[in-house]
Amino acid sequence: FAPFGTLGSVLVVPPGSALNSVAAVVAHARANPGKMFYGHYNSASLMAAELFRVRTGIPLTGVSYKTIGNAITDLIGGQIQVLFLEYASGSAHIEGGKLTALGVTGRERHKAWPQVPAIAESFPGFELTAYLGLAAPAKLPADIAETINRWVLDAQADATIRARLDQLGMTPRALSRDEARR
Repeated sequence: FAPFGTLGSVLVVPPGSALNSVAAVVAHARANPGKMFYGHYNSASLMAAELFRVRTGIPLTGVSYKTIGNAITDLIGGQIQVLFLEYASGSAHIEGGKLTALGVTGRERHKAWPQVPAIAESFPGFELTAYLGLAAPAKLPADIAETINRWVLDAQADATIRARLDQLGMTPRALSRDEARR
């Protein structure tokens, strides 16, 4: 396994929502059990919302969507109150003012949105990130696996590649094969 990096998700609400912080979402959900809904359209959005629900102990109900567009439409329309989007999916909506970011699922703040706290700042230990990388068959000779890992590490050092990873909301993770296995 040769990881390119990690990426997280961002908790979003419509602009002008009274839910203007992670704390406000938690307080509102506690005060209105059974009336808070989150959307999910893939495993990443579902996992982030469920981890948030479990770690905060708040009553949230999930609503499944076939597409991200339908989930965003219902978020803006008020049918659901919160949604988790992957960094790359959320960036255009956040930077365009169509959605407001409240918190990120990474251990630390995302460098594109330094004003948006990590949810872990309010709920220590909260972290949900995904790895993107290359994998190969288990019986791949070690020298070939090491060469592939070295290529990925070299690619991460390239300014053009780093800039592209940054555009995708990815934090490069330079890991040896042993570190990646762990």
